[in-house]
Amino acid sequence: MVPKDEINFIFDVLVGHEVEIPDTLLVEEDDVMRQLYKYVKGSGVQKFESHWSAEVVLKYFQEGSSDGSAIDITAVFITVMPRLSVHYLSPVQLESFLDTVKPPGILQKFTPRSANHHLTQVIWTPYLMVCEKRVNTNLITQTVLSIADRVVTEKHHQATKEVPVQPATQKNLENICRMISAAVMKKTEYVLTRINLYFLSCKPVVLMFCSSLSAYENPLKGAASP
Repeated sequence: MVPKDEINFIFDVLVGHEVEIPDTLLVEEDDVMRQLYKYVKGSGVQKFESHWSAEVVLKYFQEGSSDGSAIDITAVFITVMPRLSVHYLSPVQLESFLDTVKPPGILQKFTPRSANHHLTQVIWTPYLMVCEKRVNTNLITQTVLSIADRVVTEKHHQATKEVPVQPATQKNLENICRMISAAVMKKTEYVLTRINLYFLSCKPVVLMFCSSLSAYENPLKGAASP
């Protein structure tokens, strides 16, 4: 069945599929981190299981961050409990975050894709898709500003503006949604009727997370063969 915490479920569905995602570490209810999902070119999304201590997580998430880009954001923590919340973390904030009791969610490695941070929300059903792309008007490297003033979160900020989603990108997003729908039907006993996804709509598009989904039980799944 489709679990309550859709934000974690969607990554299991994606295993083996060619969808680019950030390195994503699941934070479970017992505050244990042991499942890492990452995109491997040619193999798609892969799942790696191991015990992740706070020290190992901090080291892994800081790898490659000292590239001279002057970007002070290391990670993103996303949870839907009790409601959708997105937190961008500096190295110091990540270290502090790892020492606290966390709600279930996902911790993602932050990789900048453009000079201005952006986020595209997609609401998809089998009959309709709605896209909204927002871009922060401040440069991601303007570290004199707070992180909140340089990123796009689930809340509309005064420093963001809506911009058009190009037709080719819309088609790509629709194809990904249909692929996810087919994967849900294949791997579970459910049929997807609605899904709310967030992407970095660059080239290629990068799926960040799923905030909610709706589905019904497939009456044909598990039916006896004639």
